[in-house]
Amino acid sequence: MKPIHVTVSAFGPYSGTMTLDMQDFGGSGLFLITGDTGAGKTSIFDAICFALFGEVSGSQRGADQLRSDFAPPTADTYVKFTFSHGGEIYQIHRTPKYERPKKRGTGTVTQQPNAVLTNPDGSTIAGATAVTEAVQNLLGVDCRSFKQISMIAQGEFMKLLTADSQSRAKIIRNVFHTEALVSLQKRIKAEYLAWNRKCEDASRSVSQYAEGFQLEQMPETQDFSELLTQVREQNRCDEQTGRQLEQQLVQLRTARTAAIEAVVKAEAQQQARDKWNAARQQLQQLEAQRPTMQAQAQRLEQARRARDLVQPKWQAYQSEHARWEQLTAQVQVQKQRVQQLEQRTAQLEQANQQAQALLPQLQALQQEMTRLCDAKQQAELWQDKQKQAQHARACADKRQQIYQQAADAWNAQRQRVDDLRRQTENLHASQMRQESLRRDWREASQREKQLESKRNLFAELAQSQKQLDEQQASYLKQEQGYQSDAQACRTAELHWMRGQAGILARDLCENTPCPVCGSLEHPHPAQIQAQVPSEQELQALRARMERQRTALQQIGAQTAAASSRAEAAQKAVRQAMQDLFDQPDTTREQLEEAIARQHAHTKQLLEDGKRVAEQVSRLEQLAAQVQTMQSTLPQKELAAQNAERDYHEADRIAAAMQAEAQTMLDALPMRDLAAMDAQLREKQAAYDAQNQRIEQARCDWERHQRDWNSAQQVYQSACKQAQQQEQTAQTAQTVWRDAVHAAGFASGEAYQAALLTPEQFQRADEQCRQFSQRWTTARSMEREYAAAVSQDEIEDVQQLRQAREQAERACRDSEQRRTQCDARRQHNRALLARIEQVQGELEQLEQQTAALRELSQTANGELAGKQKLMLEQYVQATYFERVLHRANLRLRDMTQGRYEMYRRKTAENNRSQSGLDIDVMDYYTGKRRSVKTLSGGESFLGALALALGMSDVIQSYAGGVLVETVFLDEGFGTLDGAALEQAIGVLVRLSGGNRLIGIISHVAELKDRINRQIVVRRGASGSTAEICIGG
Repeated sequence: MKPIHVTVSAFGPYSGTMTLDMQDFGGSGLFLITGDTGAGKTSIFDAICFALFGEVSGSQRGADQLRSDFAPPTADTYVKFTFSHGGEIYQIHRTPKYERPKKRGTGTVTQQPNAVLTNPDGSTIAGATAVTEAVQNLLGVDCRSFKQISMIAQGEFMKLLTADSQSRAKIIRNVFHTEALVSLQKRIKAEYLAWNRKCEDASRSVSQYAEGFQLEQMPETQDFSELLTQVREQNRCDEQTGRQLEQQLVQLRTARTAAIEAVVKAEAQQQARDKWNAARQQLQQLEAQRPTMQAQAQRLEQARRARDLVQPKWQAYQSEHARWEQLTAQVQVQKQRVQQLEQRTAQLEQANQQAQALLPQLQALQQEMTRLCDAKQQAELWQDKQKQAQHARACADKRQQIYQQAADAWNAQRQRVDDLRRQTENLHASQMRQESLRRDWREASQREKQLESKRNLFAELAQSQKQLDEQQASYLKQEQGYQSDAQACRTAELHWMRGQAGILARDLCENTPCPVCGSLEHPHPAQIQAQVPSEQELQALRARMERQRTALQQIGAQTAAASSRAEAAQKAVRQAMQDLFDQPDTTREQLEEAIARQHAHTKQLLEDGKRVAEQVSRLEQLAAQVQTMQSTLPQKELAAQNAERDYHEADRIAAAMQAEAQTMLDALPMRDLAAMDAQLREKQAAYDAQNQRIEQARCDWERHQRDWNSAQQVYQSACKQAQQQEQTAQTAQTVWRDAVHAAGFASGEAYQAALLTPEQFQRADEQCRQFSQRWTTARSMEREYAAAVSQDEIEDVQQLRQAREQAERACRDSEQRRTQCDARRQHNRALLARIEQVQGELEQLEQQTAALRELSQTANGELAGKQKLMLEQYVQATYFERVLHRANLRLRDMTQGRYEMYRRKTAENNRSQSGLDIDVMDYYTGKRRSVKTLSGGESFLGALALALGMSDVIQSYAGGVLVETVFLDEGFGTLDGAALEQAIGVLVRLSGGNRLIGIISHVAELKDRINRQIVVRRGASGSTAEICIGG
């Protein structure tokens, strides 16, 4: 990818539209991006990175915070980037998410992110996510990889050069993403620990199973093999004892069976004799009751004949006789009914004749009523016409009022329009004032945001200073601890050496050479010290002192870093105050006062703007009202004219209706409607009364004739039914008497005496049936048990039962001993089998655990006596070797073959983890030394070589992506003239062919050596950039 055009608008520090035509640089070579600190040099690379991937190169500002603080509210924020790739031209137009003022009204709206990619064939891809995916597919890298291979930040690679092994591992982890190997190491170790726990659990299981053995006598020793031998011997003895007990149990079971059979036989004989005696006694009792039950059976038979043969005939006779008596009573009732009707016949006939004589009077009343109804109808028509005339007059009066109101409204609106025109004469002046206040408020708000954005710099400065104070205090404290431990270690070493001398002197003899000095005489041998530390104690003191020293170095590095951060924060504050007030020594209180003043000024402008806006809004409403009222004046005038015309027409119609009503009134025969209603009601009442009298008389006569005819028919029918029922009742009586004699009863009284109630009959029948069943059962049982009773003598049942209990007790005891023996043998056998199974599993677990232990120790750098190099460090070391190889190709060129970097493969001791330390080979002296011993300029060259080597390796691991443009950020200020020339020469050779390299720096010497430049200038209203060639 090679940039062609970059256009930014309201982006970062650039308030307006800025375009860079990078075709002016040609297709290769070096170019310089120069300018003041904070002017926006790196923002050019940010714009390219944002256009391609929707992200910026740094992590301090997100993609939704890219809008320039200096941009006017109406400016759009976007980046338009044209680039070439694979010989084709592409263009991207991308907009970030930001807040912009509403086009109508006040307030802001959120501009959503968007992007459009134009392909070489003219087709487009729209949408922020879709464009990012298309760019990744086109270039073959994502944003993270692009930043790593296209932006070389010297500060980061200086850290990589001078950092310790642990810090360097973090940097390589971030670059090559080796953090997954840490998880793999942890998983391997967790797997080993899990298998180790399984081994421990299996071993504990074997011990727990062994504790469950059941032995008659536990062994005195704790030897596991001896315990297993004794368990197997116990099982053999239990098996032999079980066979003996089984034979004994067979004999005891035979004896128990014989005893049980004897008891069962004796008990059966005794029970049979007892049942025979009970049956004989019950049979004798039933024979004594037999005569009484026979008499009761005869009485029951008579009651059954009376119930079944005679009682139905008696009930039939009683029913027919009652029916005859009922019909006889109905005949008498109907006879009286006929006699009563015959008595009213003459009276009703006379009343009907008198009513018929009233018919002529009824017709005369009807004619008079007709005449009155016609007169009333004419009067009602006059009343309706009179009401219509009154309604027409009311309508005319209402039309007159409408006409007057319309005329008044037209006149009033003309006057209101004139008044409002005079009030809206100042509208234009107020609108101009509103626009002026709005511009002032936007400028004041922008200024206030600038001031408030610098407030956090003071808080960061205070925090950095606080951290520096804490680090310095920690350093002093740690230094005191280190000095104390160092003094204690030196004292202990002195005592230990003196103690060793005393031990050697203790064994000296005359004429025997001293092992230290070789003398044969020993006039003043060393004495054994009272308190001599052991070698282990001395090693512990040395280790403690070493830990204190390492901790002191770490705290010292942290203190230096805190000091750098504090200085950077102080510099940032001074630069910000210089930019804002042209006074770098401005205090935080002065900044707060300026913010308060600016806030008050902004607030006052806002309030003035609101007040003027309200005034403008009110005047605009009045102007709109004038326009509306002016447009409706012709309508109101026309409405008044129409109302006047409607009023005259309604007045004419009302007068005509009133004249017509008067004509109808003069033609009425009677004008008093109330009198006509009274006469009509009187005639109607007389007519209704006479008509009701005539109808009532006729209805009474007709109803009487119908009742008399019906009564005659009912009476004759009742007499006939009564005669027929009398014959039926006599026949039923004859049948009943024949049934009494046929059933064996002498008379009807005898039949009545033989009857029993249903309850009595059921009770007597049940008693007879139960007696018969008991007698039959007792007789059968007496015969059955008489045959079963033996005349032999019965044995003593109690003695037989005691013999049976003794046999059963002997069997239970034997079975219990055999069961205990079998259970113990089976229990011990099961435990032995389980132990053998677990031991087999334990052997497999121990083999797997041993393999995992070796793998875990290897992956986590825990092998005893070997270098502490974990899996991730091993992979990182491989990457680092390749980076150093690529870096040395350029370092040798930049140092005329003097220096070459190597990875230190050995640690100071096998207890510490290492593998990423850097040594430098100085071919001038022929010695290796730490890279930290290089001078500032040499360190920069090493860092530059390391950065370029890292970029080459990352590029190769990104799938061989062709990188045609690279940016280097800062770092050249520490080089002298010769080193600078060498570095530039390497970069020139690196940019040969078709590669473009941009250096981001404010170093003045580079401006003289690189004539193709992008010059960034900072101003009060934002930054600007332009391309300068030559000069």
